[in-house]
Amino acid sequence: MRRRTTAVTVLLTTTLALAGCGESGSETTKPSVKPTVDKRATWLTAARSAGIQGWIEKPPSDEELAALPGRWCAELDNGHSVNWLFNEGGLYPYGSDWGTPKENAYELLVMGVRVYCPKHQEQVKKELREMGEY
Repeated sequence: MRRRTTAVTVLLTTTLALAGCGESGSETTKPSVKPTVDKRATWLTAARSAGIQGWIEKPPSDEELAALPGRWCAELDNGHSVNWLFNEGGLYPYGSDWGTPKENAYELLVMGVRVYCPKHQEQVKKELREMGEY
């Protein structure tokens, strides 16, 4: 999980760094407006790049994947735990004809939180460490 997480971190960092790049030069140049990062595209690229074995035969649709991080973040904002998200909350990443192995589900959660609600990143990592999953 750490190698894929590292690869995805590099992908996300590069995407975020490129989004913040602007032209610099003469003093007559107007200050550049930082372009907004397309969270959905960043998330989908990272999730698809994770190489999840359970998605080889039947992968989730972009719509199914795109719905996950916003819902995770909303419930984390409401004070719920990682355990709650994937159990009582019913937010485990699976569909009617696709599934995600547990270790990959945690990896997806970390990636989604990193992109959509980074303020919860340390909380999620801490909980996963305590569960022996990170």
